[in-house]
Amino acid sequence: MPPLLLEALVSEHTPTPWRLEGYSIYSSAHKGRHIVATSDPYWGLNQNKANAAFIVKAVNSHEALVKALELCKGALEACSQMHPDNRGIATALEAARTAAQGKGDAHE
Repeated sequence: MPPLLLEALVSEHTPTPWRLEGYSIYSSAHKGRHIVATSDPYWGLNQNKANAAFIVKAVNSHEALVKALELCKGALEACSQMHPDNRGIATALEAARTAAQGKGDAHE
C-alpha cells in the first residue's frame, strides 16, 4: 500500500499501555490479543528483543515524561525571570523548549 494512502487510513497510534511478549508487542488497551509490532526472532535475536523492550518502555513512559517536561519548563521559565543572567538556567530552559517541540521524526 502506498505510504500516503496508509497514513490517510491511520490517524492515531495503537492505544497504550503496550506490553512485550517474546518478540511481539501487544496493546493492553484491546480485549484479546492485538499485535502492535513484531520482529523476526531469527535475525538479531537479542537485539530485536532488546529493541522491542525499549520501544514498549518509551511508549508507556511518553505521556508522563511530556507532563514532567512541561512542569520543568514552567519552573525554569520562572527561574529565568528571577535570574536572567544565569547561563545554567538559560541552557536548561532552551533544552526543555527544544525537547517539548518533539524534534524526532518517525519517518527519518
